[in-house]
Amino acid sequence: MKILSRSFWMGLLLSCRLLPCAVAEPLADGDAALQKFDLDTALSAYRTAHSTAPTNYEAAWKLARALADKSTLTKNRADQKKLCIEAEQLAREAVRLNPQDAKSHVYLAIAVGKLALFEGGKRKV
Repeated sequence: MKILSRSFWMGLLLSCRLLPCAVAEPLADGDAALQKFDLDTALSAYRTAHSTAPTNYEAAWKLARALADKSTLTKNRADQKKLCIEAEQLAREAVRLNPQDAKSHVYLAIAVGKLALFEGGKRKV
């Protein structure tokens, strides 16, 4: 069995320690942008956080929230529906990642409720 080099283990250790920072910074940027009511910047920051760590619960529900909010402000119905579908998928992923936390359930309910507005009577029920 070949022993891995010391530099390999150091690199692995550093990457494991830096990953939370790589996600924390865009999440903080997104939160700061939302406080300034800059939804587009927040959406971009949350997308960066989610792409950096797709299994990060906070990145998933915050991106779902931003997408649901963006769908409310979008005028084009096709774009609204597309944003709602993406928000629903992310919220479902967040629920899967942390089923005990309420935030993911809230934004899943919001996304599904918004999607219901695009469906006919049978599909809504």
